[in-house]
Amino acid sequence: MKSAALLLPCLAASGARPTLSGAEQTLDSSDGFFRVHYTEEGSDAPSGGDIDGDGIPDAVTRILDALAVGREAYRDAGYRELSVDDGGGGSDAIDVYVRAIDANGYAHALNGQATDGGASCYMQIDGDLGDLSDLVIESVTVHELHHCIAYRYTTDAHSWVVESAATFEQYRVITDPLLEAALGILYFERLQGSDRSIDDLDGRYEYAGFLWWKFWTEDGGRDAARAPALWEALADASWDEAMGDESWALWGRSLEETFTEYATWNAFACARDDGAHYSGDDHPCLVDTQVTVETVTDTLTSAHDVAPFTATYHELTNEGDDRPVALDCEGTLAGTEARLRLLALTADGAVAETAALVLADQTMGRVALTGALDPDGTVLVVVASTGEGPAEVTCEASRVELPKDEEPDGEEPIEEEPIEEATADPEGCGCGVTGARFGGLLAVAICALRRRRSRRLGVARVTSEPIAEDAT
Repeated sequence: MKSAALLLPCLAASGARPTLSGAEQTLDSSDGFFRVHYTEEGSDAPSGGDIDGDGIPDAVTRILDALAVGREAYRDAGYRELSVDDGGGGSDAIDVYVRAIDANGYAHALNGQATDGGASCYMQIDGDLGDLSDLVIESVTVHELHHCIAYRYTTDAHSWVVESAATFEQYRVITDPLLEAALGILYFERLQGSDRSIDDLDGRYEYAGFLWWKFWTEDGGRDAARAPALWEALADASWDEAMGDESWALWGRSLEETFTEYATWNAFACARDDGAHYSGDDHPCLVDTQVTVETVTDTLTSAHDVAPFTATYHELTNEGDDRPVALDCEGTLAGTEARLRLLALTADGAVAETAALVLADQTMGRVALTGALDPDGTVLVVVASTGEGPAEVTCEASRVELPKDEEPDGEEPIEEEPIEEATADPEGCGCGVTGARFGGLLAVAICALRRRRSRRLGVARVTSEPIAEDAT
């Protein structure tokens, strides 16, 4: 019997229709849109028996019911309508074969065989899933049916996009405590693998990409219609081009910026949930896991392989010090870029202030928080690599002296030269800055680290005092 925790259906190329191990029987949906093919003989006979005594294996009726549930859910979500095929391979319905296979399920695209000339599909579901209660076989069926939905847009989408989208919908449409346990494994896979490229296909990682779709539909306010809209874009473009176009349309930012936001959200998933990022209404995370966070003292190093869209996480403890943190960073970047997020966290893990820095090519830059820190809190640093080449970023941490509220009697207040917000340096140091997203405070980034080393920046409160060595 298969493990319920590994609900990993698969795509497959179309080919000859399956031959069952015994006499073939069929069961049609009431409208004739679906036909389930099964046998009660040999190795393909579904497990679980006929407990309800209606003369049909329970697994078969559960599959047929799930097909109807999935079709209605996808129609309500705004996806393109499914299409039956032209009857050239099986029946003139969408055919589903229940048999013993080496995966939980397969979906096969039938290009040009839909009644409208587009792509239809047929499916295979592993009959051994009939032994598992708690809606497991229904969940797998809904996953496979989403592949058929994807084929209505394109049969050329990247596997990570197709599998992650189907997994997202699978766990949205069919819910059950056992399925939530399986979902927890995928959360662990994706969060622990944040240093792997977003489109990695090894193991369960592509299925764990459901978290990208969850972020995509929740950032800035939940909107389930964003998923079908993205599939419209995927019909005519590669995944990165389609997501880039949709990112500009939805949020007015590049895909690289959106990925950095996604990487930041992942720092607040599961065990580090702060109640201000991912919603628990859909795809709840019930496991005690989180992204891998490196505790650092005064030096931070983040290395990324050639694959794009990866992230690492680093944290500095305040150890009773309320002075803001600044990072002086240098990047060794081969035709790529690194994006840094600096987040001041309170003792309970809430975000109080953020600052950002972009490094491109071989460059240096500074990013600093400006407000007083929670002495019992931490400073989280998210480093995202968003280019095609390798990236390595090294940052030295220091404390920024807070301005005094009052000057001593008899002394004139010292007017400090203001720090200007910058997005580019005239000498080409290539760093950028954005404002604080959460607290509304201004984030500060100062370019031209090489010039700063030869002269003061004219800001009296900036010191080079390192973070205490005994910080943990």
